[in-house]
Amino acid sequence: AIESLGREGVERIVDENCRLAQRLVSEVGELDGVEVLCHPTINQGLVRFLDPAPGANDTDHDRFTNEVTARIVASGEAFFACTTWRGVRCMRVSVSSWMTTDNDITRTVEAVRNAITAK
Repeated sequence: AIESLGREGVERIVDENCRLAQRLVSEVGELDGVEVLCHPTINQGLVRFLDPAPGANDTDHDRFTNEVTARIVASGEAFFACTTWRGVRCMRVSVSSWMTTDNDITRTVEAVRNAITAK
């Protein structure tokens, strides 16, 4: 990559991935029922989906996070995976492709919104 793009070209790709990851986590974090656990410092962040059921507890939120993440993946719009961080189930958000665009982020936020509200 350095040979074909040069140092500046690789730097632009990394900077853009970091910017897009920040945007994605911020916009997803603005959706109802989303808790941002870790804002990206580079190109990865963590979010959790809170079960809207009255009286939902941490176990319910963990289950709901797994369900919402699976719905997003099933939509085919984006691929995310779950992890456990500090004892909390969350979805890992990462932007790592040089082909990712602002339009991709917009579509992904909409896919997350749809997955949260799907029954």
